[in-house]
Amino acid sequence: MNLNATGLITHAFLFTGDEAYRMWVLGYLDAWRERTASNGGLTPDNVGLSGKIGEYNDGKWWGGYYGWRWPHGFLTIIEPMINASMNALLLTGDKSQLDLARSQLDMNWSLGKEDQEGRWVTPNKHTDAGWTDYRIPNAVYPIHLWSVSMSEEDLQRVRRIAIPEFLRQIDIPVVSGRNPDSGKETKHFIGNLIPWFLFMQGEFPEYPQRILDANYRLIAQQLGKMRSEAGDPANWDWEDINGIHTWQEMCPVYMESLVQLTFGAPAHISHGGLQHARIRYYDGLGRRPGLPESVGALIDRISETSVTLTLVNLSLFEEKEVILQGGSFGE
Repeated sequence: MNLNATGLITHAFLFTGDEAYRMWVLGYLDAWRERTASNGGLTPDNVGLSGKIGEYNDGKWWGGYYGWRWPHGFLTIIEPMINASMNALLLTGDKSQLDLARSQLDMNWSLGKEDQEGRWVTPNKHTDAGWTDYRIPNAVYPIHLWSVSMSEEDLQRVRRIAIPEFLRQIDIPVVSGRNPDSGKETKHFIGNLIPWFLFMQGEFPEYPQRILDANYRLIAQQLGKMRSEAGDPANWDWEDINGIHTWQEMCPVYMESLVQLTFGAPAHISHGGLQHARIRYYDGLGRRPGLPESVGALIDRISETSVTLTLVNLSLFEEKEVILQGGSFGE
């Protein structure tokens, strides 16, 4: 989990340009590469102050807080690793910075087996009993790597996964946990990465209109909650764990699809990730970042060397100029 600290330090570098911050990010990721290598290729989830793996955990490389034994299992290992790898790529332009995250996706895949339905499932946890909690691998993780690398090897890491049909469908997210209707994990309003990926692959052409419709429904749903009696903070139980999170349940802000369709990139990993994209819009005069008013943009194809986008001027009587920056370093 500590790898998520690279987001804070990357942020500091972007503000200051201080080389010490950049070197810290790269050095910290290297430290976890070394720990992984010394543990037979599996990233441990706990290291003592001396640098010894399992120093305070009876020598076990697994079992740390928010680690391999945790209810979330592999998610708590791979997400911070992807975040750190993407940060290091941003700071260097070197796609080999993704290799640690790639290695863990491949290692997890190699530990898999066929289930009774003939699907390839991989272990989500490690306990005293060994590998357990086998599941269909989550294609979201290699999609994030592919989005910044555009490499065939990362695309194949996505394609080898048998994505269940329900994950291919657009979903109105819920705020906390699993949507009771679709079964999707949609916490933090980021439940439509796989359908977007299929759109970018030319396999879901109606995605932009469908996700826009879903946006409208979600905003209406959330505004309805806010305007109801349940939306009055005076009625919330601030001493109850559920009560203090009620504001999340009321939030009408939903930016996943705007990021996907205007940047041509996934929305950030909500657990500690920065927003990465290889294209952004800005006002060359410094007046206003983003797209000019009354201009919409739709990116429908990306490759390692090009981006295909459509600009729509919503005002028929006024010309607009849009300035784009492309590439990790805005070249």
